[in-house]
Amino acid sequence: MQVTRNRTGRFVERNNVGGGAEAPRVAASGGKAFVAWTTWNNPSRVYLSEETPDGVWTLDRVSPESASHHRLAALAATGGKATVLIMTPTHLYARSQP
Repeated sequence: MQVTRNRTGRFVERNNVGGGAEAPRVAASGGKAFVAWTTWNNPSRVYLSEETPDGVWTLDRVSPESASHHRLAALAATGGKATVLIMTPTHLYARSQP
């Protein structure tokens, strides 16, 4: 997954290592950009990357350990925080930043 921005007048890239990406979602709030995606690995996982106002990127796996086939359903952001909705064949999870 590659994220590119042009906030300072020049393009800046962030490459996140993963097993490929499916259906990335983008959201922004509170001066932060958020990107979430599902990897193609087996088992598939959902990741969330966040750009802070000073341009530093974070990367977290947000899918639960217990399930194996995750799909990113949605990404929403408000108040500078992100919420990710994750589907499995039997469950729907909501993961919000603290």
